[in-house]
Amino acid sequence: MKKIFKRLLTATLTLATLFTSLPATQVHASSNSVIRLEKHPQYGYQFDSSYPSLFGSDTKYKDWWTFKMNVDSSGLEKIVYCIQYSIPCNTGDSYSHQHTHPDISSAQQKLLQRALVFGYNENTGNLYGGSWLDNAMATQAMVWVITGGQYGTSWESRIADNLLQDNPTARSIYNQIRANMESYDVIPSFTASSAGKAKDYEMKYNMNTGNFELTLEDSGNVLKYFDFSASGVSVKRNGNKLVLSAPTEKQLDTITLKANKNLPKDVLPSLVSGTPEYWYNSTQQNHTSLDVTGSREAVPAYFKLHTEKIGHIKLKKASEDGIVSGLRFQITGNGIDRIYTTDKDGTPSTEVKERTYDLKCKEKGCMIQVSIPASVPLKEFDYNAEVEIINPVADTVATATYMGADVDWYIKAEDIILKNGKQQSIPPHQNKNIENK
Repeated sequence: MKKIFKRLLTATLTLATLFTSLPATQVHASSNSVIRLEKHPQYGYQFDSSYPSLFGSDTKYKDWWTFKMNVDSSGLEKIVYCIQYSIPCNTGDSYSHQHTHPDISSAQQKLLQRALVFGYNENTGNLYGGSWLDNAMATQAMVWVITGGQYGTSWESRIADNLLQDNPTARSIYNQIRANMESYDVIPSFTASSAGKAKDYEMKYNMNTGNFELTLEDSGNVLKYFDFSASGVSVKRNGNKLVLSAPTEKQLDTITLKANKNLPKDVLPSLVSGTPEYWYNSTQQNHTSLDVTGSREAVPAYFKLHTEKIGHIKLKKASEDGIVSGLRFQITGNGIDRIYTTDKDGTPSTEVKERTYDLKCKEKGCMIQVSIPASVPLKEFDYNAEVEIINPVADTVATATYMGADVDWYIKAEDIILKNGKQQSIPPHQNKNIENK
């Protein structure tokens, strides 16, 4: 009777310890979720004592098994993965549902989340080809490597080789899952993982477009997974380049742009987000699966932005003879090379007020410029075609030189027409004698 009492007392203490070590908020399902095991004897593995203790301490040959949980005995089964290598369980064992597990560290939690998102579950199906079993075996091997503390160690590859020695397809899938796990938190090369470390970039003023502009290039080939935006700033992706522009009136002090990484659904379209959930039994092997209602680990990327400081100047042409209208001058520098014509008060204008054509003059033996009103349609003549100038008015412009002066002739006219009144049109590449201003 004493022995029976001691056993009952031990069981009671064990149960009390279990419930006091787990916060009540972790459990949101009763302990009536039931596991079902499925054996796959065509695949097996065996470790020897040279392997790390978790794997090398059990040197017996083992068949491969998969595990499915009948959630709340509802008949709805989902695949789950063992997180305690070599600890047994049996079909019909009951489990409670938790969001955390006392034996899983925060670092392992992050790795499990990535493994479960990129591994096999009923929502994603076979992401990497092969059968569901190939994908599930690769995922289980990854879970054991993580919970066994061997992810990223020199033992990882040897352990995976051993576990999947009879299934090369699953071994290849393991590598693909791992590659996606490793790239999960890769962010664009011009960004940082926190706002405090983010670089501040300057948008330069482009006089040709009248906008502040900046192009940033990502050498990591992950920009396509980030959707950056900012009020008043145009943000467009062009391959691995992020093209930003803002109008002149949108001068910015430093602002911070942030985007969270999207899942790579361009290559794995059936991916679903989620977080690890755990299936707990105090005496049997415990399991994990993907809770698709949970929020996965965010991967933020930051960079900062400001516009260069600019001012404005107003140009007005002055002339000793008082003639300030129709004068041409060129502005160059800072990427600008533009010819302006002054209006009646000497202010530069880009409005087309007349068109100027370069014509060969037989009598002078040189080229002369003939300007006609902008209201006259654009002229297109054959090269070397003979033309008539309607109501021309000739004038000259003299420029003083060391030897005297250089004289340029120019003519204003009402129109230019083909001699004998014929109309001709020419291919654009032959129209070399036309200049607009």
